[in-house]
Amino acid sequence: MNVIFKSFDGHYLDPAILERAFRGVQIDTCISIANEESYLPKLDAKEHQWIPAGPLREGKYPDVHWPDITPVDEELIERMRPAQAMFMTMIERYTKHGDISYHERKRQYLMHVRYWNHMLETKKIDLVLFNHTPHQCYDYVLYDLCRLKKIPVFYLDFYNVVDGVQVAANWEESGKETYEEYVRLREQYGEKEAIPLSEDFEFFYKDYTENKPIPAFMQTAEQHLQPTGFFQKWTGRGADLLQRKPLDFFASVFSVSVWIRKWQQHKISEFYFHDAVVPDLSKPYVYLPLHYQPEMSTSPMAGTFVNQELIAELLAKHLPPGVSIYVKEHPAQGELFR
Repeated sequence: MNVIFKSFDGHYLDPAILERAFRGVQIDTCISIANEESYLPKLDAKEHQWIPAGPLREGKYPDVHWPDITPVDEELIERMRPAQAMFMTMIERYTKHGDISYHERKRQYLMHVRYWNHMLETKKIDLVLFNHTPHQCYDYVLYDLCRLKKIPVFYLDFYNVVDGVQVAANWEESGKETYEEYVRLREQYGEKEAIPLSEDFEFFYKDYTENKPIPAFMQTAEQHLQPTGFFQKWTGRGADLLQRKPLDFFASVFSVSVWIRKWQQHKISEFYFHDAVVPDLSKPYVYLPLHYQPEMSTSPMAGTFVNQELIAELLAKHLPPGVSIYVKEHPAQGELFR
C-alpha cells in the first residue's frame, strides 16, 4: 500500500491514531504532509517522505526539480476546471496583507495540479487521508485529483458536541450516514420511545436540557470587537509584539504600509459600531449569524454562498414585508480578511 497523510500533526491530532490504525499493515511508500518532521507517525513503511506543509500553503515547492515533474495535458486541465474555480476563490485566505493577482493564482493552481498529479501517478498512491476538510488550496487540488482518478480519499469530520469524529469521503455530502442512522433509529424506536444514547451524548443532552449553558456560538469574544480609539487599540497589541518579536515590532513601527493597513482596519471597526443596532425582538425577524472567514466552513463548504452577502440578499428578496433580517458578525472575525 502507498499512502498520503495530510495534517496529522501533534498540535491538531495525535499521530498515534495513524500508528494504531495501520498497525501490522505493510506500507511501501508513505508521504506525510505536516508542519514539522517530528510530528510524523512511526509506521512500518519502506519509504517515509516528509513534505513541509508551510511552503505548500504559500504555493511554493522549494526542493522540487521541475524538469523531473510530469507536465499536465489539456485533458486533465479541462477535467479539473471545477477544482480551478474553487481554488481561485479559496486562495483568498492568503490575501491578509494584500491581494494575489489572477495570474499568480493561476500559476500556483497549475503548479499544484502538476506536482500532485505526478506524485499520485509515479508513487502509485492507493489511499489519501486528511485530518480535516480540504481547504488550504493545495490540499483541495490533491483531493479533486484523487476523486478524478478514483483513488480513495477520506477526511475526518469532527463533531462539535462530543469528542468524536466520523470518516467522510465527500464534503458536499457531509453527515449523510448520520442522517441515515437517525432515520433507522426512528423506525426502530418510533416517535414516542426515547432513543438510548451513548454516555457522552447523554451527558451533552442532559447538560443542554437541564443546565441550559450558553452555546459557544452565542458567546461574544469581546477582545475582537471593542469600540476603542486607534492608538488605544494598537498599543496593547504592539506591546505584545515587542515582547514576542522585537525585530518585527520595530520593522512595523517604521513601515508606512503597516500604519496605512492598521488605519484601514480601524475604519472597518468604526463602520461596524456606527451601523450596528439593538434588535427589536418583539417584531418578526430572521437571525443571520455570519461565518468566520476565511475558513473551510465557507470555502469550500458554502459553495456558491462563500460570498455571504448573497444569503442576505436572497432572504431579503423572499421574506414577506415587515420581517427584518438581523445580520450578526462572527465574534472572532476581527478587522482582517473578509
